[in-house]
Amino acid sequence: MVICAVCFLADLNSFTSPFIRGADFFGYHLSNVILHAGVSCLVFILVFNLLASLPIAAATAVFFAVSFLNTEAVVYIFGRAEMLMGFFAILCLLLFIRSQKSGVKNPILFYILSVASFILALLSKEAAITLPFIICGYIFYLFPEKFKEKYYFIKKTVPFFAVSLIYPGLRFLRVDLHKSGQLARGDSYAGILSGIICLGLIIISCAYSLKYSSKNKVGSFMFFWALVFFIPQSGAFPVNTFIAEHSVYLSSVSFFMLLAYVLHKVLRRQLFILAVAGLSVFFVLLSSGGNFEWANPVVFYKNIIKYSPRSFQAYNNLGLQYELRGLNEQAIEEYKLALEIKPGLLEARFNLANLYFKLKRFAEAKKEYEFVKNFCPPEKIGEVENNIANIYEAEGLTEQAIKKYKLALRLDPRIKFAHFNLARIYYAKDEPDAAGLQILESLTEIMGLAKAADCRVIADFLKNSGYIDSAEQFYNNLGVNFAKQGRWEAAASAFNRALELNPGLSDYYYNLGLVYWNMGERIKAKRALNQALKINPNHIRAKRLINDKVEKSLKPMIR
Repeated sequence: MVICAVCFLADLNSFTSPFIRGADFFGYHLSNVILHAGVSCLVFILVFNLLASLPIAAATAVFFAVSFLNTEAVVYIFGRAEMLMGFFAILCLLLFIRSQKSGVKNPILFYILSVASFILALLSKEAAITLPFIICGYIFYLFPEKFKEKYYFIKKTVPFFAVSLIYPGLRFLRVDLHKSGQLARGDSYAGILSGIICLGLIIISCAYSLKYSSKNKVGSFMFFWALVFFIPQSGAFPVNTFIAEHSVYLSSVSFFMLLAYVLHKVLRRQLFILAVAGLSVFFVLLSSGGNFEWANPVVFYKNIIKYSPRSFQAYNNLGLQYELRGLNEQAIEEYKLALEIKPGLLEARFNLANLYFKLKRFAEAKKEYEFVKNFCPPEKIGEVENNIANIYEAEGLTEQAIKKYKLALRLDPRIKFAHFNLARIYYAKDEPDAAGLQILESLTEIMGLAKAADCRVIADFLKNSGYIDSAEQFYNNLGVNFAKQGRWEAAASAFNRALELNPGLSDYYYNLGLVYWNMGERIKAKRALNQALKINPNHIRAKRLINDKVEKSLKPMIR
């Protein structure tokens, strides 16, 4: 309970971060804190198993729980991969230790659970592939006599190494078990040389640890622990990531254990408790300061650039934050800095092109889009062509725009908004039938509709409404029009299209829920109405419909 409390205090202000305002991410942050508390509890059990010292184990766990080094892993929602790996990795070792103790009932069960925990750790994050070496290190450092038993080492470690080999094999066969696994090459002689030097130092450190393992078994094992978990994310090997705070999540256990051990050895009991309390408060304050840094995206990315001036992604993200704040010139500068470091960063080029378009700097926008089109994945070319068509349309070159929109749809029929863009042009050219056909083409979910008749309905709606500037509002109004005619399937398709364009409006979900209710699709209706209430808990009509289970026709209530 103490560990859970200090975890919560250390990360309390992460719940109010502007990163999460406007979105319901509280549950994610809460679960991250709970998960970190769980890992801290396992750290306590592990250290107690190794040293049989309650004060050292408790101090290590508390230091680990509130450490500023773990702020990124806990506050950053996607950092839970590190914590999940940590939880299952430590659990794997603890279960293995349990399976090897004499007098334990069902040791095979604990061993099987240990292997299962390793699999879960590996599925959480690929860095767990080094865990079999931790098992080997535990046997070598703490139970060297086991090597004398015939086949003991092989029997106890082969299942772990087998899993480690099977996993990359599945990855090689393109079984997508993780979002990332692509290797990267060193981009300079200095980078390659640094990697070689770092790897050499690690090998020397391991050799030193092995040489003096008999003098301090637990200390040598924990040093080995720190190295093994640090190596995959150290930058010594060319992987598609760089070392960050969360990379030392498991490795830091060794440091905090050493700190607790030294304090316990050199200080009397009262002073030890005082020192642990004082350091814990200090770590809490540092963690809270780190959380405030995370709470301001601009400060956060500037801080990354301060310590990693070659971080092209940080420049790109900072540019996005400036753009969101209307600081367009500063955003352009950050995008350009990102591209100076990595000219092929398509994300930054796309952001820069979009911003140029928004600022009506069409020639510069077109240049960036052309670059993106030549290097982007095939499935993205249609979207780029649509954006280039937007430029032609804004310049008044309607025929070129029409050709580009049609090309975009041939390349990627999924981009339904290109149909709307075409409809807007045809409507401006006083061709409502052609505009209606394009709108109908965008409503591909409609089944069993007479195409000519529905094209006429949409064309008449266009003539009467004359509203085709805002795509989301247009589709919502079109859905209302279909609903008034009892065309529920067509209305549902129109409302779904409006929600694709703007999923943050409760009224759109409410309208969709009403339509599904009239279609007899009660499960879909409740799902849409619940989403409306999630966005706006005070949506009276949605609340009344769900609570009262109204069965009557709902056409008059659609708006």
